[in-house]
Amino acid sequence: MIVPRKGHHDEVNHYDVFLLDSILLGRKLDFSYIMIQHMNSVLCGSRPKALPYGMILTKVFEHFGVSVLNTTALVPKATDTINTLTLKRMKIFKENGQWVEKSKGFDDESGPSTLPFEGEDMDADEDAPPPSPPRPRSHQPSSSTSGINEDQFNLLSGRIDSLTSTVDGMQLAVNDLHNTATTIQATVDGIQATVGGLQSSVDGITSMLHALYSYLGTGFPPPPPPEI
Repeated sequence: MIVPRKGHHDEVNHYDVFLLDSILLGRKLDFSYIMIQHMNSVLCGSRPKALPYGMILTKVFEHFGVSVLNTTALVPKATDTINTLTLKRMKIFKENGQWVEKSKGFDDESGPSTLPFEGEDMDADEDAPPPSPPRPRSHQPSSSTSGINEDQFNLLSGRIDSLTSTVDGMQLAVNDLHNTATTIQATVDGIQATVGGLQSSVDGITSMLHALYSYLGTGFPPPPPPEI
């Protein structure tokens, strides 16, 4: 995922493919135009969605002196909140008072879950020290993670190749159309030249007829009128 969105983070839309293709090919982009088109697609959808690039728009408004006093300032959270919906999306369900993965089932020997979540009554110590930052994981990915990343990369690479082939086909069609238009223009120019030559021939014949009429009228006078 490259462009921001509220859901469907596992899907790849045409904006992501276009940006990746432009980055790989080194093509220059107008990010302001892409952002406006993305916001327009969000607002013109069938269902109302959250407008992206909110923080960027706030920075732009503040830079140009636009008053934002009547708006509610939202400070981004330092950490993500794990709620019941998040746990269910991770296939973690509560069984016998313990949150466990659906595939593993409930383990009687393990202790209760320590995951903080919303929507459940949990006693929290106000004086408890802040949670320690997570330890960095090993740089060597697991086989399942690497497999998923490789599959997603192959799928994205295939879509980029398909998009590139489509663009190449459109370019060939445009070139053929340009060649056809050039041929038609050359044919029209030839017809116009032929019509111009015919017009010149007609003008020459008309001039010859006028000269012939003048010669006949001068060299051969009309007969005298009959005597009464």
